[in-house]
Amino acid sequence: ARRRVRPFAALAVAALLAGLWGGLARIGWSIPGADTLALRHGGVMVIGFVGTVIAVERAIAFAGAPTLLAPAASALAGLTLLTGAPVEVAVVLATVAALAYTTTVGVLWRRQPQPGSLLILLGGVSLVAAALAWALSGAYPRVVPWWIAYLVCTVAGERLEMTRFQRISRANAALGVLAFAALLAAPAVGAVEVRAGAIALGQIGRAHV
Repeated sequence: ARRRVRPFAALAVAALLAGLWGGLARIGWSIPGADTLALRHGGVMVIGFVGTVIAVERAIAFAGAPTLLAPAASALAGLTLLTGAPVEVAVVLATVAALAYTTTVGVLWRRQPQPGSLLILLGGVSLVAAALAWALSGAYPRVVPWWIAYLVCTVAGERLEMTRFQRISRANAALGVLAFAALLAAPAVGAVEVRAGAIALGQIGRAHV
């Protein structure tokens, strides 16, 4: 499995470097040829880099050929964004990657029905929602909140997996449930009213800093 995912890992590194290059253009630096990268910066970093790396990690853990679909589609989506191809192609690939990844982590949750694996699954569902929002609206303001939910749920889920043998009080567990319910509600609100969703997500972020 490790050998099979090496090309995808290499594309993820390329997406990271290109995303950093485009990020410099977004903050005002005069970067030759970075105009397209600046516009596609979010997709390159979230789908091409982070999404591919996380999917590669899961593919190695499961060591099964079907799990390779997620990192392959995610890496190709990043490559499509980097080459300046039509965004619609990247959106289709990102949707395939999201569905494949969510299927993989759904199997993980069924095998190990723990809070950490459930959060990772919710992150996958958020990634699917982001892909659908991207396909239907084509507007980053409706997509980014779902990407944030995907990243936060995934990181939190992996942290919980590392500490699953520690005891968590009922009060802390209840607070955690409320926090992630609010996190997922914010982009759902944003699907109807972008500004309200952004404000809600910002307030949740402030509350946890």
